[in-house]
Amino acid sequence: ERSIRQARKVYNNAWVRPFEGGLKIDQSVMEHLSFRRHNLKDPFPIIGASLIICRNVLIYMNQYSRFACIESFYQGLNPGGYLLLGSSESAHAFGSLFRRRDFPETFIYERR
Repeated sequence: ERSIRQARKVYNNAWVRPFEGGLKIDQSVMEHLSFRRHNLKDPFPIIGASLIICRNVLIYMNQYSRFACIESFYQGLNPGGYLLLGSSESAHAFGSLFRRRDFPETFIYERR
């Protein structure tokens, strides 16, 4: 619910609209999206992603596995691409790889 509230404030209603208690992304945007399941222990399956969303998963991993995942996300993102993590997660230790962008109630990491 908190993510939906923030999305309503941030996104232009031309691309995202309220729908059945949630949000619906416009079809013109959906054509450019790819939703996939991925085993985080495997190399990232996409090179050149603009956005990776991995929320509330890394908090359950040990430090070695978290570092491996974040490095894999880095390899999968375009320069300037964004990584969204859960509110309890962080990529602060990777300051040389990501620049933190602050938003109300969350932050996003931009690949350097």
